[in-house]
Amino acid sequence: MVPDVIGLRPAAATSRLGDAGLSPQLVSSDAPESSGGTVTGSDPSPGVTVAVGAPVSLTVADRVATTPTAPVDPSTCASGNIAHMPTTQSGSICIRVGYALTVTFQSSGSWAGYGSWSRWPPTISDSSTLRGVAWTRSGTSATAVFRAAAVGTAAVTATFDATCAPNDTTPCTVPPGEFHDLTVTVVPD
Repeated sequence: MVPDVIGLRPAAATSRLGDAGLSPQLVSSDAPESSGGTVTGSDPSPGVTVAVGAPVSLTVADRVATTPTAPVDPSTCASGNIAHMPTTQSGSICIRVGYALTVTFQSSGSWAGYGSWSRWPPTISDSSTLRGVAWTRSGTSATAVFRAAAVGTAAVTATFDATCAPNDTTPCTVPPGEFHDLTVTVVPD
């Protein structure tokens, strides 16, 4: 039987389906920011009886980050391949087309630092402007490499999935994950 995983983070939903002997498959969709980063539907629906190992498609709402409307002065943009480590959970950077951008995201340690970075790479609002190249994660930090492909602006969102403490013997309410947003503006070289 397909368990009800609607409203769960992707990591928790795929784990629950795997524990039920099913094969989860993720599909992303545009959705309001209030449901971003959570499972909004499954096919087959919750409660339907299926064979062990059956595939279950999970629709995951992409978190829609907003992008700034102020124009960027190209003379302030970095040229060459650059590395960036945001000091807050949101930020912006400007890079020239054709170059690589390496971003190291750091979890703020909220909820005692338990959890992990999503195994899925950060979402990119416009993959024609910015392309994901690599995603590695270790403990409370994760590194993404992007390639500036075309002039434009793209919003990037990386997700840290919070979990309960491993030694917690009381019922635990998991807070929502951390969302780290970065707006990347790509200008001509």
